[in-house]
Amino acid sequence: MHGPAGIFESSRALISATLVHDVWITGGLVYGEPDSHLYPQREQNTQLLLHSVASPVCGLSCGPRFVAGDWNCETNSLPAFDLLHSYGFRDIQDIAWARWGTSVVPTCKHKTRKDFCFLSPEFQALLLNCEVVQDVWPDHAVLQGTFRSLAQVIPRQIWCNPNPMQWPPHWEVDPTVWSQSCATVDDRYEGVWQHIESSAVKALPFQVPKSQLGRGATRATKAVVSGKIAPIKKGRNGDFAPQFLCASFRHAQWVRQVRRLQTYVHFASQNQHLRDSTHSLALWGSVVRAKGFLPSFCNWWLESKFRVHGSPAAIPILPPTAALAGLICDSVALAVRAFEAQLKKSSRAYARLRRESNPNMVFQDIKTHADKGVELLLNPIVARVADVDHSSSALVFDHPPNFAPDAPLCCKGRPVHVIHAEEDSLWVEDCTDVLPGDQVVQLSMIGTDQQLFQSFLASWKEKWDRHAEVPASRWHTIVEFARDKLPKIEMKWPAIDPQSLHETVRQKKANTSPGLDGVKLGDLRALPNEA
Repeated sequence: MHGPAGIFESSRALISATLVHDVWITGGLVYGEPDSHLYPQREQNTQLLLHSVASPVCGLSCGPRFVAGDWNCETNSLPAFDLLHSYGFRDIQDIAWARWGTSVVPTCKHKTRKDFCFLSPEFQALLLNCEVVQDVWPDHAVLQGTFRSLAQVIPRQIWCNPNPMQWPPHWEVDPTVWSQSCATVDDRYEGVWQHIESSAVKALPFQVPKSQLGRGATRATKAVVSGKIAPIKKGRNGDFAPQFLCASFRHAQWVRQVRRLQTYVHFASQNQHLRDSTHSLALWGSVVRAKGFLPSFCNWWLESKFRVHGSPAAIPILPPTAALAGLICDSVALAVRAFEAQLKKSSRAYARLRRESNPNMVFQDIKTHADKGVELLLNPIVARVADVDHSSSALVFDHPPNFAPDAPLCCKGRPVHVIHAEEDSLWVEDCTDVLPGDQVVQLSMIGTDQQLFQSFLASWKEKWDRHAEVPASRWHTIVEFARDKLPKIEMKWPAIDPQSLHETVRQKKANTSPGLDGVKLGDLRALPNEA
């Protein structure tokens, strides 16, 4: 992993990935500097350790993740806690308190809380239980969580859009495609863009990957489970080191290809009879058959713009010399660096890290950012106690509260442990401090897509369906009054021709938001008049 010099050599920070149930779990561990005169800058150094670990784990990785360890600092005492919270990470004890009313306990010498285990939102959805074990180590407790199977990870709903495409300067399309006899206008629109893209591909001198095609074809979201992409292995001393750390399957394949070429160059420099060597044939065969290059590595090389001086025009089929393989390796390395620059440019996480390291870039972002949207709704359910039966430890409410059976209850800031529940009554373990008129509160968490949709739908119906019960005769009177009394305005829309549409598109700003059909402003500007 990349980071400041000495961070990962200090033996106080570690980032690792573990494959469990076909899902990669990324975790970061930090051991903060203790409060001692031997560590005069312990807070600054601990903050540097936490920031160097939390930034790549939270912002540059995906799937189930955690950041844990003995940080030797109190909760929320360093800016790194705000960084973790901004990415949706929460400590396992805080999650247990919010869900089940489990009290947060000290973890260091039974006095302070200095041991933490922050979980990502994907991991939080799988948490079943939290335990704090005090009898394993003499000074620190063990934070232990029980999780559901990783096969039950809730997939993210992704709306797939094509990547930007390099359109040809001139190409021809058939303007009669729009009049095709399809069932719906969606089919006609998809067919038009399919014809435009296929016509443009034929006019290009190189092959266009499938990821750049498919405008107007997406009509529903696609369920994607994070954590399926394997991280790049740490190379040996002298191996090609990546400068991009986000989860990208294509990037990992290209980095592995550079390392294959490095291994072959090292072997070829020490062996003269390459074409008679079984190992050289197998090693070079893995280079030629490498995946991740469309349609193949040999064909990709013919169209690649990244060539060092003296590199061959085509990839040799038989094992080449060490010098020739070195030129190919340097060329592919240039392509990987260019690909990393492209990925960084399009990565919001890297943009965020750049602004943290260079505050001057913040002045470029003075406008407010768009809200990420609602991921979780907390709906408080409040019931007022009408009567308390101390003999049977029963609480009677003034109305049926409809409490959820799997969520904790609180009264006066303390958890209420329920033994039995009826429609308007609860039998609890202890009701000595509960008086008539007190409120029992339960936070109902709404987190699935369908639950959020139904909640928003019910909220909007309260506003927009207020006139749903107005009879049609009443609307007839209102419309007649508008026709008789309100002034009339003649509205004429000018006809849209290719030239006026092209001029309108040309006046749009470069950062104009595209639609859900995947058609961007650059696509419209590149179209010929017939399209």
